[in-house]
Amino acid sequence: MNRHFTANKTLQEEVHISEKKYRELAEMLPQVVFETDKDGFLTFVNQQAFTIFGFSRKDFSRGMNVLDRISPVDRNRCQENMAAIAQNGETDGNEYLAVRKDGTEFPMLVYSRRILRGGEFTGFSGLLIDITERKTSEKEREKMQRLESIGILAGGIAHDFNNLLTAILGGVSVALKSDKLDPQTISFLENAITASKQAQKLTHQLLTFAKGGSPVTKIQPLQQVIQNACQFALHGTVIHKIISLPDDLALAEFDEGQLSQAIQNIVINASQALPEGGVVQITGRNLEILHEVEKSLPIGQYVHISIEDDGVGIEPAVLELIFDPYFTTKVKGSGLGLTVTHSIIQKHGGILRVKSVPGKGTTFDIYLQAKQQQNPKVDEVEESIEKGRGRILILEDEAVIRKMLESMMTKLGYESLFAEHGEEALEK
Repeated sequence: MNRHFTANKTLQEEVHISEKKYRELAEMLPQVVFETDKDGFLTFVNQQAFTIFGFSRKDFSRGMNVLDRISPVDRNRCQENMAAIAQNGETDGNEYLAVRKDGTEFPMLVYSRRILRGGEFTGFSGLLIDITERKTSEKEREKMQRLESIGILAGGIAHDFNNLLTAILGGVSVALKSDKLDPQTISFLENAITASKQAQKLTHQLLTFAKGGSPVTKIQPLQQVIQNACQFALHGTVIHKIISLPDDLALAEFDEGQLSQAIQNIVINASQALPEGGVVQITGRNLEILHEVEKSLPIGQYVHISIEDDGVGIEPAVLELIFDPYFTTKVKGSGLGLTVTHSIIQKHGGILRVKSVPGKGTTFDIYLQAKQQQNPKVDEVEESIEKGRGRILILEDEAVIRKMLESMMTKLGYESLFAEHGEEALEK
């Protein structure tokens, strides 16, 4: 009898030691470890559960059911899976929307199995993984694939359209040089040039968005580019701008035209969120990331540009779509401005983020890699166009552009020789 009692006591001590080791190990894990009774009420969670869900141990001691931590949209499915686990033993990972104490939701992946004691089902145990970052990366990857596909199509169309516009602009410019035009005809031709230049701006946006619009960069200061872009975007508005860019703001490597366009698009977007006027605040700072907190912002030196407005803000459902091509909430708008901006920042190796609170305003954050050295300044040379004499060989595959160039060269006093492709050019 004593021998049986001693053996039983030894077994209980071993079980107790095993459970203690299990719980100590669970506290070390970055995932949530949990156990429940057969009705789903939690009997054990590690510290990570309190961190992720925002609950205290006092909340836990009052009694908590796992189903209450599942979003209503997934609760029935979770209950069905729990019944299946109780019946079959375990299941592959299941994705659910979880609910924190403050009511916010996040995606999680749950691996669980049933607990059997003495052959009897007594509850569940499992592991919960927060997959917010993974889901965000997947969405971003899908968006970039979609943008890339549309960009290839847009680039092809824009390239052909730009060629036609070049021919139109060149032809009209040559026509304007004629001495036999009456004032009305001159007015019509000037209007045609203005309209063509506006159309060219749209094709340049499409080319920037497409793969063909790679930036031509140089290392330079950002202050003047940002100042000029904001001045241009807010010209004629009643919006008050506050620009705070320190003198020691680091240099960055960028294409001045493209980055200016990106800043303008964001500031114009901000001004449209302020129909009754308001404030747009642009700030810059040097930022050093010492630890890789998130994959999208690696360790390194950055220039951080923030563009903030106190306008109407953007609803969460709309915020997810603002960088999608042709998406717009405006009556007049192409839906390309922010798409192009996103593309420009990405092609510069930068990061663009946006956060917004409906009714309180929106903030766009641009992160560009900081550079130390600066390219030497090149003195500007005033250009002048003079008529001349000679023979010029021009390689151009578009017939309408060849015709326009021939007229321009003749006006300038040159004889033109054309080739449609490289082999023909070498022959001539």
